[in-house]
Amino acid sequence: ARITELGRQMAKLPVTPNMAKCLLMADTFHCVYEMTAIAAMLENVEKIWRRPKEMEDQKSDFRLKKREFVHVAGDHLTLLNIFNAYKCKKTHKPHQLRAFCKSHYWDFATLQRTQQIRQQIERILSDITSRAKQQQQQQQHVFSWMDHRCNDYYDSILKCLLSGFFMNVAVQGFGGKFWTFRVRTLDHAQNVKCVEIVDKASCHPTSVYYKNNARTQRNWIMFHDIQISHTVQLRVLSAVQPLWLYQANPRYYNLHALSNDKSPIANILIASASK
Repeated sequence: ARITELGRQMAKLPVTPNMAKCLLMADTFHCVYEMTAIAAMLENVEKIWRRPKEMEDQKSDFRLKKREFVHVAGDHLTLLNIFNAYKCKKTHKPHQLRAFCKSHYWDFATLQRTQQIRQQIERILSDITSRAKQQQQQQQHVFSWMDHRCNDYYDSILKCLLSGFFMNVAVQGFGGKFWTFRVRTLDHAQNVKCVEIVDKASCHPTSVYYKNNARTQRNWIMFHDIQISHTVQLRVLSAVQPLWLYQANPRYYNLHALSNDKSPIANILIASASK
């Protein structure tokens, strides 16, 4: 088993392998800043909110403040909204920034640490890219970016995330539950694959999709990780389109290999690619 050049680059990034792949693909999707911000926020996602525990009016205010930054596409872009709001206030005096975080029930120290992590990830990513360009005897590389007013801005971010989390996908079934699945190879010689249901899971309470809080269609979702307690729960969810899965990894979601699978999931994957 030999590590590839891509694997060597992924190993240099202080994040999970899934996220490392996303970061290395970020320049292709013109979203390096956004991907480094999301990666940094995910490192501290459990510590960002300071939930009030006593007065009922504070709990109500907490729910209202949380909705201010919710993105209909899900949790990843909601985290990006929070980070951008914090960064926009970064120019204020420290006591004003701390008060702003407190008024929105954010942990000031956690967001400070998140900013430092994002800068560290960006430096390492820049170094990896520069070394790769030097080996190819090309000019020094400058990261490209996309205007947030572009129609494909948010879709590009989610597609970039799918490049690393293409196996962390679930489909919504009856009762609001999600079914996680994987694509299995039945015959390597004949190139035959099938969709296998892995488990039934629910949405984590911290997600914007919990109890249908986000009014958007989300039959297909990508999740960051799984938490198992008394039930299986999916954490940090975002809505995706079936076609994006094939575009993210045509080898894993090989439509020709899935052509003999008559399951609903395989049928939707094949139908979405044929449109």
